[in-house]
Amino acid sequence: MAERNAAVGMQIEPMLARMKDPGYTRVAVRFDWIVGSFGVGGFYYLAADPQQSQVLLNLSAVLDPPSMVTIEVAEQTALAGVATPCAFPQDYSIVLTVPNAALTVALGSATSSDAQVRFAGLAVEEAKDIDGLPWLCPTDAGGANGAPAPRPEMHTLRSADHGRRRAFVHPETGR
Repeated sequence: MAERNAAVGMQIEPMLARMKDPGYTRVAVRFDWIVGSFGVGGFYYLAADPQQSQVLLNLSAVLDPPSMVTIEVAEQTALAGVATPCAFPQDYSIVLTVPNAALTVALGSATSSDAQVRFAGLAVEEAKDIDGLPWLCPTDAGGANGAPAPRPEMHTLRSADHGRRRAFVHPETGR
């Protein structure tokens, strides 16, 4: 179990760090925009609120919002089902992270040249969360709702109810 926990931690820790890093922008997309098959290396739930937040380990998918601006995701660990400053319901959310250096936003349109998250000309509204971290909310999903998102609790993870329990304990908090 300790070996598995360490391996999962090595994949999840970078995502947790990006979620807190002002050098990254969080891009909220809708789960129902995924078209065709998608790949994921595992599903983990945040133990602090297992009914609300899950981690999608190494997600690979093509998303097709109503505007038909393709969003390609390649091997990025992402959060799903978390509150965002965007207008769509939390149950539909997937939060991707893009380095600010790979992102261009102008006149309500965003382009990402990041190897893990690519899109060009996505109509967005910019938002900030309660910590002042940058978010992009696609207008296809209603844009930003103006209210800062609460901080997701991102310390301890467990598996889905239908499988063996697996936990990730954050090294700084021991939770």
